[in-house]
Amino acid sequence: MSGKTKRCANRAAQALRLAAAALRSSQSALGAYYRRMCARMDKPKAVTAAAHKLARLIYAMLRDGQEYTDRGRITSRSATASVSCTTSRRRPKPWGCSSSPLTTALINTIKINRRSQI
Repeated sequence: MSGKTKRCANRAAQALRLAAAALRSSQSALGAYYRRMCARMDKPKAVTAAAHKLARLIYAMLRDGQEYTDRGRITSRSATASVSCTTSRRRPKPWGCSSSPLTTALINTIKINRRSQI
């Protein structure tokens, strides 16, 4: 797959992409989303994904007549942490989850094997 996205002459799409690229330094939930997408895929595709999310938000605001309320970075980080905590088996301790005795025994065995090889 290519890291490039298709060029378009649509001015709305260009404006949304420009706004999405500016999310890089934003401390909002959308900024956190953009940075997660950048970690997962190439930057042009992450910009397109964030622009698509912005377009969906704008459409929903126009359709429902409501204002945008930012959830904030802390809320998005805690939601990401809870999902990561339930799906992670390799590093359960940083998020405050308890590890099972089997995984603890496996980690200790790996540590002992590494020490004996040195």
